[in-house]
Amino acid sequence: MAQGSLVLSRRVGQKLILTIDPSVDPQVALQRILEEGIEICVTKSDFLRKQFRLGIKAPREVRVQREELVWRDNARNNLESCSNGGLDIDSDGGPCELPRR
Repeated sequence: MAQGSLVLSRRVGQKLILTIDPSVDPQVALQRILEEGIEICVTKSDFLRKQFRLGIKAPREVRVQREELVWRDNARNNLESCSNGGLDIDSDGGPCELPRR
């Protein structure tokens, strides 16, 4: 498999989350990371707006997401699981709660 490339803009304090795609074998993904590595490079910056562009090259088994999208997806998944009487039935069985940032 080939590496993928992605360019994202981030401001000071904003995060990127790198995880292994859950649809792939973690051992295969880790082996690819060991062989190919993950490259992150600042490609452009706007110091007045405190914004930076990051170029990321990683094996396709690695998911690169903006932190706010991870939070949004977690909140959506939690709300879907809470549709049965306000209980979070697929995790701890307790009351529904949105994930905290």
